[in-house]
Amino acid sequence: MTTYLIQQGDAFDQSRPEWLNDPALICVSLEQANQSLPDAAEVICYLSDAGLRSVMRLAIERRWILQILVHPDNAHAQRGLLLESAELAQSSDHTKVVSHPLLLCNGEVVLDRVELGNVVSFTPTPSSAGVFSRCKIAWQRLSTSLKIAPQALSIETANEAKLKVAAIGGCGLLHTQRFGLGAALFNSEQGVCGMLHLFVISPRSLFEILRYLSLDLLFSSVAPISNPSFVGHIRSRALTIKAARPLSVCVDDRATTVDEVTLAVSEKTVALRVPKESNLLDQPVGNKEIRKLQKVPHGEEAVAEMAYRHLPWMAHAATEEFRDLYQQLRENARLTNTFIIFMILSTCLATLGLVANSSPVIIGAMLIAPLMDPIVSLAMAMARQDETLLWPSIKKLSLGFLMALLFACSLVMLLPLEWVTEEIAARTRPNLLDLGVAMISGVAGAYAHARVAAARGLAGVAIAVALVPPIAVMGIGFGWLSLSIVSGAFLLFVTNLAGIIFAGATTFLVLGFAPFRRAHRGLLKSFMSVLVVSIPLSFSFYQLVKRADLREQLLLLSLNDASIKQVEILSLVKPVELKIEVVSSGMMTASQLSEIKIAVEAQLDQPVVLQVRSVVRY
Repeated sequence: MTTYLIQQGDAFDQSRPEWLNDPALICVSLEQANQSLPDAAEVICYLSDAGLRSVMRLAIERRWILQILVHPDNAHAQRGLLLESAELAQSSDHTKVVSHPLLLCNGEVVLDRVELGNVVSFTPTPSSAGVFSRCKIAWQRLSTSLKIAPQALSIETANEAKLKVAAIGGCGLLHTQRFGLGAALFNSEQGVCGMLHLFVISPRSLFEILRYLSLDLLFSSVAPISNPSFVGHIRSRALTIKAARPLSVCVDDRATTVDEVTLAVSEKTVALRVPKESNLLDQPVGNKEIRKLQKVPHGEEAVAEMAYRHLPWMAHAATEEFRDLYQQLRENARLTNTFIIFMILSTCLATLGLVANSSPVIIGAMLIAPLMDPIVSLAMAMARQDETLLWPSIKKLSLGFLMALLFACSLVMLLPLEWVTEEIAARTRPNLLDLGVAMISGVAGAYAHARVAAARGLAGVAIAVALVPPIAVMGIGFGWLSLSIVSGAFLLFVTNLAGIIFAGATTFLVLGFAPFRRAHRGLLKSFMSVLVVSIPLSFSFYQLVKRADLREQLLLLSLNDASIKQVEILSLVKPVELKIEVVSSGMMTASQLSEIKIAVEAQLDQPVVLQVRSVVRY
């Protein structure tokens, strides 16, 4: 069968493969192709992108079988048609013919992709880029992102579905694996369907962009970023995209500005001869449309809120998310009989567990304690400065606190026991670590309420924060008339309360449930509370660090024929009072004990009051 070679211009490019000089090939110019080549001909194309666009249309009309070679000026064809070799047609035994549709943009052939608006900033950095290049690219993209404002786009699909989105860019193409963000969302088989794909890029905040750029900078050299949080996907046979303002469009390498873009898959396909190992498969045009826009602002209300405005630093929550969460928090702030019953039960259970020194019983009390709900509602009220939510939350929280205090005090007065167990003592010495636990738990609690999928973590939050046990310890302190127990437990409860409210309000701000201009007052008040609480906690933490340092020094002290195994710091007030356990091979004499005291004082460089427990090892 005769094979034809279409050349670029009147003379061949010097860089073309030598084997194309085969005299069996009939060479024609691009201008002569329509008149010189018969129908159903085998045609080799060594052409630029511009030349290939013209030949593609002719190939469909004349039923040519095209063999497209890599050319210095057909980079878009190489990407769009997955070209890899300049020796495609050397042997027909190693090739196959596939039917490939064409992507058309406003009637023009698209070899690779159509880019709408700003797409470059969200194209994954090549894995081959060096560290300096990656940092430079990330900085340029971040600088561009600060000026980005989403555009309002109206999209109509082939099935006449009408969509409205606010997006900063989009990319239309036939193969999802040829677009970095598309490859992260779908595998290559999903992209090979003979339908066009439009990826809608619409981050809701600058924080989301910064997160993406950071991940791209750090990890894209290892693996593509999976499941981008700001990309929507539409698959259809045709799309009409209208913009309220002029929209920049780049078809392969040709940039223009338009008000309307029509993307369509050609009804007829072009026959391409490709290597048998090529990833370019037969692509019959499908009919099933896909519209996945959950991750991008869509609908009249969302588009009106975001279009043509610079992106906020923090994303605003969707209307559905806000409505559902606010309704839930209002219910949580309402005083109910169930709250009262569980408050009484959890307090009694915690009190008995504390007196009995039983951790499992105390954990059970934490799980059924209902105080977390009004505290999270209070955090939202502080973030949004909403008095209709603030006062019911405070009322419910205050009543729960007073009831717990009353029942704990009453119950411990009925018990014929009065000793400070380890569980009670542990809740009378709070420090900065407890504040850290409270703040992390506040983030977890707010997030679990805001995200339905994370709600199963609420039980763990309740255990971590432990709101009822400190109140129960306060009640025990009142019952025993112990001011030190009351003050220590009260400080722990206030620490938990301040930490949860501040962290929860901040989390709601970050998740977009409160604008900063409204939230800053509540955040400032809760932050000041955290600062005030941090003063005594810092002192306690300093003592904790000092105790640990003294303990470590003594455990490292070497004694003659004896060793220190356990150290308990009874008092840090000078002289420091210590209780140690000394293991030796015989009973300790008075002189040996004096030597130990001298050695301890020398090690700590200060006088001590020492209690020694001697253990004989035979």
